[in-house]
Parts: sequence; structure tokens; C-alpha cells
Amino acid sequence: MGKTTKGTQAAASPEAVREARRTDTTDGDTPQNRPVAPPTGPDPLIGEPEFLPQHTFISVPLPGDNGFIGNAIEFHEIAGLNPRTVGSIEEVLELLADSAQTGTGLLDRIRIVSHFFVPDPGDPLQASNMGIKFLRDSARGALKRHFEGFAESSIAGLRAMITFDLTGIPPVTTHFFFTSDSGVVLTALRAAGHGDLVDALPEDPFGDIGNEDLNEFILICASKWVINEGHVNLGTIACETNQHQAYDALLTHLRTTVASDTSLTVTQLDTLKTNILGLSSITGATFVAGMSANALNRHCDNVAAGLAAYNGDNFRNKILAVRPRFDRFTFVDIRGCRAGTDMDYLAAIQKFLGRSDTVRPVVTAPDWFQRYNQIGTVNPHGTTPQAQATAINQLYNNGVAPYSEGDVRSQFTTWADGYGINAEHLTFWHNTFQLHVLEFSKLLWPTAIPARNVTISRLDELATTNFNSVFDQLGEFFFIRNSRRPNITEIAAITPLLPNLNTWTSQLNVTIAAGTSASDLTTHFNNFKTIYEAVESRMGNPGFTSAQRLIPATEPAGFDVAQATTMQGDLRSFIDTNTNSKFASVHTFLTEADSLTQDARALMRYFLGLALPFQLFHPTSPNFDHQIIINFEDRTGPAVDRRQHEAIRHWIRASWRGVSPPSIPATVDYELGRHSAWVVEGRTAGPSGVCPHPNYMNHIITKSA
Repeated sequence: MGKTTKGTQAAASPEAVREARRTDTTDGDTPQNRPVAPPTGPDPLIGEPEFLPQHTFISVPLPGDNGFIGNAIEFHEIAGLNPRTVGSIEEVLELLADSAQTGTGLLDRIRIVSHFFVPDPGDPLQASNMGIKFLRDSARGALKRHFEGFAESSIAGLRAMITFDLTGIPPVTTHFFFTSDSGVVLTALRAAGHGDLVDALPEDPFGDIGNEDLNEFILICASKWVINEGHVNLGTIACETNQHQAYDALLTHLRTTVASDTSLTVTQLDTLKTNILGLSSITGATFVAGMSANALNRHCDNVAAGLAAYNGDNFRNKILAVRPRFDRFTFVDIRGCRAGTDMDYLAAIQKFLGRSDTVRPVVTAPDWFQRYNQIGTVNPHGTTPQAQATAINQLYNNGVAPYSEGDVRSQFTTWADGYGINAEHLTFWHNTFQLHVLEFSKLLWPTAIPARNVTISRLDELATTNFNSVFDQLGEFFFIRNSRRPNITEIAAITPLLPNLNTWTSQLNVTIAAGTSASDLTTHFNNFKTIYEAVESRMGNPGFTSAQRLIPATEPAGFDVAQATTMQGDLRSFIDTNTNSKFASVHTFLTEADSLTQDARALMRYFLGLALPFQLFHPTSPNFDHQIIINFEDRTGPAVDRRQHEAIRHWIRASWRGVSPPSIPATVDYELGRHSAWVVEGRTAGPSGVCPHPNYMNHIITKSA
């Protein structure tokens, strides 16, 4: 798709316009720098997360900030991005030029978070601006013209800094306090007896000044006259002095360019300036009627800061020091409300940081309102495992407003697949819970748990777990009733037997072949007797009689292969299922656990039991609370060990992609972790998109290199 121009945008649908902005690649030739893009890490697990920046800069909040900046700081801090708060674009440049702060070499990605103002269509009473100072001591509001000016030269930057906006219909942007055209000045010069000087000035066929720089020269001289004559009040002597110095710097530059482009000499231009400033009146002239106190203060700050930046190319040198760190594979992510709707603004940032028209960074920004506040949560919970399982089952069966059960299941499946928690896991657990109790109790099976796409600590910990803990761990995963888990006494009875399990399972699984010798049969009998006496819970009780024994105390007369094989099978069955087996509680546990892997809701229970989250995303609802994180909630135990805290760390990680995953501290607060990156169509209402759902990235617009 070709570039969409302003002319074609009027006829195009909003979706077509947005897509054109997303794919704009026509500006400039192919850059010549890094031949290939740097690695970006593995593909995202789920959706389209944001990319991790190397450096994050967040504008300092003003008093009375609406909370956006505070939320942004918390969001980026929780993700371990160590954001720096900055008061100006100048400070960003200084940090990027400081190797101790930001390293050296080409940058892959930086992020600047700030309030951003874009005028509403048809009501452009204020220019688009980033809610941060451009220069350290300038007024808040970094404008497109500031970036464009200093991108070009120090003198162009100074002109941009002293330019101001006058409200009205249409609004006026000017750096002249004299608001009439230059012809009014020339008429006044003739009336004052300087007709020869006027006649020497070049005119176009329509009688206007025929040189743009000369026209500016005349209007700046007239603006100095306005200030000198007191027709505009700049408030303080210091502001007047700075304004004159700024104008004088522009005049010095203009006298050189005009003299080189026209037949006028520098002497003639100096005379022109002197005569304009010496006029007693300029008939019919109009001037800037005055600014509000706030506007005047902003202007004076910008003039003073612009002069300081201009002198000695002070600010340009900072730009030039940083530009080598940017190329066509560097991304500058602007995260401020609707910044992506002003592609010219993004192009100005691109030009400001680029080394040339072909070696410049990519700039991205949202075309909806940016937010970082908390989104909603639904947290199944209960006081018992069966109540907890019921809460999850109800979510699966009934959904949760405004999501139908089908919506919940569909969006859950996307996340479960992303994490690698799928039917293969349930098959593994079904097979594991079908093991004979001795085989299960050997705890060899954790090494065969199916692969996951992320580190899931609760599964990984099974590889080193002990017999005492494994039942509670699996009990949490599958919400197994407490009454179906081995208790402390039962575990204590089994624990001394664990060192024998490898030997016993070999003896119980060996094939007793036809023709086995009598001595070998005696060995088998003694092995079975040893195992039985160890696992029989009644052994040693006063009321336990020989008639109740499964394996007699002595080898039966005429003990043969058939008897040995039957005895071996009976003993295996006794260990697995008999209530008098010390391992009976393990069998009860396995039977219960296996049943919980078989119903349609099993995968969701298992997923949430592992402390994983999933997202419910609503693409059209104007209700912010309809953007939801689903995770299981523990309500007892140390806070840091509760599953919701682990789930929120997974949520944070799922919101980012890059070469290295973000480092989320184990102590991250659950409520703070709910701060999420999202965009909303209206300032306080309308459809929204929450990262990592693709609808979020659909509203991140890219200005290509």
C-alpha cells in the first residue's frame, strides 16, 4: 500500500487510514547502516506484546497530574525496566550521551513516556505537543517545530523556540510581534524620506518583497520596533533583552543569507534595520495585542532557553553527540495519548535523531489514548479444594459477565497453548496417576513432565520435591480434597520404606518363569514375605492373626511357580488397593487425582492451579472493567507464596517480548502488578485494547525508517 496523503485520507475509511500509517515506508531511500536488524528474541508466547526497551524515560509529573505518569512509573518499575524520570528532551540526550548511564554503541530501542496532546479534528487551537520540556529551562510542551528546528541548525532551532501560537480562527503561529505585512513597513519608510532605500529592495511581479529571507528580516526589525515603542509588554526587562538578543541573532544570520542571495549589501541591510528602528510611527500597522500571563511566561522561558541553546551551538552539540547511536534499526517508542495520529510529529522526532534522511530511527506511538492503570481481575477461590474446583468449574461452565462460557473457553485456550499447557499434560498426568503406588512413590516421573514454553516454577520444583511434599503440591494443581491426601501419620509410616522401593518394584515385576528352581522360588517367597510384612499396617498388632495374613509366615509346602505368580499378583494388588496397606492412602490419592484429569474442565483447573493467568479481552465494550485477568487466588499462607502473586508475575512477563525476559521480583505486589499497558479510543470511554492482545498493537502506529 502506498503512502496515504492528507488528500486521500478524507475519502478513506478510518481503518484504511490507520493501516496506511502503520505501513508508511516511502520516506527516504534505503538507509545504509546495520545490514540486518539486531535479534529481537523468541516469538511471543501470546498475542503481540510490547518490545522491551533498553532505556526508558518518563516525564516528571506536574502537580495535579491525573495519575498517568505515576501509573506509568509503577508499570515500568514493576517490569524491572528502571525508568528514569526526566524533565526535558535535553536531559534524554544527555543521558544517551553519557556512557556511564546508558552505555555505548548503537541503540536498539528506547522509550519515552509522556502526556501527549493532539488537537481534535477541526479544532486545532493548540499544536500537538509532548507534555515535557524540550530544553531543560524552556516551557513545558515539546513541539514539532522544536524538533524540526534544531534538527536543521541552531539558528533554525532558535527561531522555533521564539515562535509562539496565537489562538483564533484560524490560529496563528508566528515569531513576529509585528503582524502586518512588510509592505506597511516599506510605506512608512517612504513617508519618512527613505524612498531610495525602498526602491533598492528586490520585488516580485506583484509588488511584494521578492525574497523570503529579506521579508523576514524586515518583519523582525519591525517587531523590534514594536517592543521598543512599548506596543507589546513582555513583562520584564530580562524578557525584552532576551527577545532583542534572539531577534539580533536571527538578523545577523539573515543579513548574510540575504546579501548572498540578492544584490543588497550588508551595509544596505544594516541601514534598513537602523531606519526601521528609527521610525516614529508605522501607519496602519497591527501588533500582537497581548498574551495571557501563562502564555507570556512560557514564551519568555522559551526565548531564554532558546538563546542558551543557540549560543556556541550548545544544544546542537548534544544532538550530534547522540545521533551516531541511532540508525534504521533503532526504535523510538513514544507512549503518549494519540501521538500516533500526528505522523508529521513522529517524522520530526525521526529527523531530530537521524543522521540523515536515510539513516534515521523508526518511531512508534499509539493512535488511541495510552493508559497504564490497573485492569480488572476475576479470581476463583474457595475455603476448601472442592470449593476452589467448583469456582473454576463455574467459570468454565457459565462464563463471567460480559463473557459467555464460549468466550472464556476460547480465550483460555489461546493462553494455555501459549504457555504450553495442553492435552499432552493431562495425558501425562493420567498415565502417572495410573502407576502402581510403589512406582509413583519412587518419584521418578517428574523428569517426564511434558515441556512448557515458559518456566513454571511449581512444575519445575517437582524434580527435587520429597515424598512429604508431593501430595500437597499435586493436590494444589488438581484441587484434590484434603481427605484424599495422605496425612502426616500415613506419610510417616511410608517414609522409612522409600529406600526399598527400587528393590521391591523389581521383585514384584519380575517374571517367574516355568521351571524356576525350588531355591529360587524360596527366594521369591522370602522377598514377597519381606515386602508384605513391611507394608502390612496391622503387622505387630496384638489382634493380628496368622489367618489374616496375605503372605504366610513360612513358605507353603510344595510352593510352586503358579503359587508364586499368584502370590506376587495378590501382593501387588494388596499394596495398591487394600485398606490395610500402608500405601492405601497413596492409592486413594492417585484415584482421586486421576479422576480430576478426565473431565472437560480439567485443563483450566490445572492451568490455574499452576498459578498461571489468562486474559479476557473485550474489543468493543466501553467498560474498562471488562478487560480482565483471570487467575486463581489463595487466601491463606505467606503472601509471597500465594498463587495470585506468581500469576501476576507471569502476566507481567507475557506483556513483553525481547532478547531477555523482564526480571520480575518475587515480592511484586499483586495490585501493582495489575498495572497494564492499554489504549482506549476515548479519553475516558470507548473500546480499548490491552497488551498483549493483538488489538493493542493494532493501535501502535509505526513511522518507518
